[in-house]
Amino acid sequence: MKANSGLESRFPLKIDFPDYSAEELFEIGKNMISKKGFSLSEDAILAFKEAVYDLKRHSTAASGNGRMVRNYIDEIIRNQSSRIALSEVSTEEMTVIIAKDIEAQSPVENTYNLEAELSKVVGLEQRKKHGLKVSTTQTLHMIFMGNPGTGKTMMARTVANVLFNMGIISTNKLVETDRSGLVAGYVGQTAMKTREVIESALNGVLFIDEAYALAQGGNNDFGQEAIDTLVKMMDDNRDRLVVILAGYYDDMHNFLNKNAGLQSRFPNIIEF
Repeated sequence: MKANSGLESRFPLKIDFPDYSAEELFEIGKNMISKKGFSLSEDAILAFKEAVYDLKRHSTAASGNGRMVRNYIDEIIRNQSSRIALSEVSTEEMTVIIAKDIEAQSPVENTYNLEAELSKVVGLEQRKKHGLKVSTTQTLHMIFMGNPGTGKTMMARTVANVLFNMGIISTNKLVETDRSGLVAGYVGQTAMKTREVIESALNGVLFIDEAYALAQGGNNDFGQEAIDTLVKMMDDNRDRLVVILAGYYDDMHNFLNKNAGLQSRFPNIIEF
């Protein structure tokens, strides 16, 4: 629509279909089960709710919402059919789903070892042995300071995997960009360009390399417009976005000193 102004002017009515919440998907799922002629036992209700919440937490834009729940219910019914085919049940039990039918196949098998993944990073064990602080607690927006080749991008990928497997973000997606990917050459284009990049990183991690370059232009530069757009979208999407800014130590310090709004939003500064 943005690329075709003639089309946009002819479609004045825009209707947004938001994603369902986990609770809404749970209610939709129960309704689907009922319409298929099945019922949930008391223990199965809790198991089904936990499974749907887990599905929602790990879903992507392409797999989520009603279709995802419908496909999962089909799996549960197949499990139920296999169970009763191998055992003697009463007529009333023929259409009852129990917790075993749901637990027979977990929607998301979490075998990710957080400690093992972090321990791959050289230096953590040495810091522990010397009694130095090693933080493995949850962190969101971060700043990585260090020279090229010190592992900043590699650690950003690790952070995306860790936060995803902790359920903090719903995908382990890492979107990498820099000044050229955010700043345009004409008035009004930078905000749109920056917004599109940030939207592509929603539910994951946005990694901006050499972020200090956003503030190195002259008076007519549009870098500040990119910064303003970033700050606003960070605030509007607190639960859907983790932003990591990276760059040289001195340049990043100067960058933060000039942008108080950014500094307050990135309390976690990691030196490489």
